[in-house]
Amino acid sequence: HMNRALRTASTPYFKFISWQAMGLVHQMKNELDRAYSAFVQSYETMPEAMDAQGLNNLANAALIGEHWEAAVEWAVLAEERYYELLRNGGSPQIFGDHFHNMVLSNRLLGEMQLKDADAARTTFDRLQFERTDNPMGVMIGATALAFLIWQNDFETYRATEAVLTQWTAIDSASALEVMG
Repeated sequence: HMNRALRTASTPYFKFISWQAMGLVHQMKNELDRAYSAFVQSYETMPEAMDAQGLNNLANAALIGEHWEAAVEWAVLAEERYYELLRNGGSPQIFGDHFHNMVLSNRLLGEMQLKDADAARTTFDRLQFERTDNPMGVMIGATALAFLIWQNDFETYRATEAVLTQWTAIDSASALEVMG
């Protein structure tokens, strides 16, 4: 049925949405490579229709599929789209607290997998270490902590320990619930 929807889509936007739906179906079936391909196809159909959240989701899907360079590229695009939203008067809260940190976290994970220590340090240094009750804080905190361990950076760990401790203590079940 989805292939028919794609063949008969009357507008580029309907084709964009159809690819998104196909990606979700593949994701629910745990066909992660096919889901990622469908989400990429959605973007390629109508790039301007994908918001920062969709681009960050692509970064996350690329990480899951071990497409490290693509993950970094999607995270960069997500951040650019996020800043475009802000320049056009949009609220930073539209995607929720710490969205920017979530984008940077995905980028950082990709850079670490690529073993690009300089880029990873630059990305890490851009994280905003503020206390939060956001369930995604646990994931951001785990990524930040993994980076510090990878770099054997005890000094920065000590400087950020209070926030990292708070982030990593957030209920991980809540984080999983938010992710679906």
